[in-house]
Amino acid sequence: DTTHIEAWLAGILEGEGYFGKGYKSRPSQAVISVEMSDEDIIKRLADLWQVKYCACKVRNPKWKQTYKVQVRGDKAVEWMKKVRPY
Repeated sequence: DTTHIEAWLAGILEGEGYFGKGYKSRPSQAVISVEMSDEDIIKRLADLWQVKYCACKVRNPKWKQTYKVQVRGDKAVEWMKKVRPY
């Protein structure tokens, strides 16, 4: 059910997501990214967006390992439109 997936995604993005513009080389490119310690959620997002995810560098040994996934460009805009109603 796509409505369930979009509602779930909207909740994740509201709490943990970043909506922004691209890097210096492509500042007009839309970006959605999520970073968190729950690798299973990050993997699910990567599968949904059909992208890869990565483990982030741990900057303090007391901190948990985090993982990051992002989608850019037209795919990011499509997902933004899908979750906007939520």
